[in-house]
Parts: sequence; structure tokens; C-alpha cells
Amino acid sequence: MYIAEKLKGVMCPDMDVGFEEAVWCKIKLSSEYLLVGVCYRSPYSSDSNNQSLLDMLDEAVKVPHVEHLHLLIMGDFNCPKINYTSGCF
Repeated sequence: MYIAEKLKGVMCPDMDVGFEEAVWCKIKLSSEYLLVGVCYRSPYSSDSNNQSLLDMLDEAVKVPHVEHLHLLIMGDFNCPKINYTSGCF
């Protein structure tokens, strides 16, 4: 993840919930924050690592982050068979 110096990004170690390949930061907007997560899921990821990914994404969406109102999650999830309706791999 690259953050331009003028954007005032701060790392978020509290988003480390056991998933192996993710980086999180908060970026200060005018009066709010944007929470940004970049994830990489190996195509050979174990079932437990897949569950950790889902837990991490749930945490990013559910946990009440008083400081941020915006969320951006991106990355390479290597999930060609994902069912976007049920959220299952």
C-alpha cells in the first residue's frame, strides 16, 4: 500500500485478527477518516486462513469505528468460485 504523504495515513494494527496477508490504515479526510484494507489471499489458502479472512472482513464492517465513516477494501482474493450472494467460498 502506498499513501501519499499529504493524505496523512496511519497504520491500524488493531485490525490484525489473524489473517496472514493484510495491511490496514486510516486516512484523514476533511472531518472524517477512511479505513483502507489491502488483502492478499493465496489460491492455496487453508480453510482456517479463509475463515480468518472472513472474520477480518466482518470485523472491518461490524466494529463501530467512531472515527471513520468510510471503508475501502481491495486486494487479490483468488476466489474464482466465490458465491457473492451467500458470501461463501
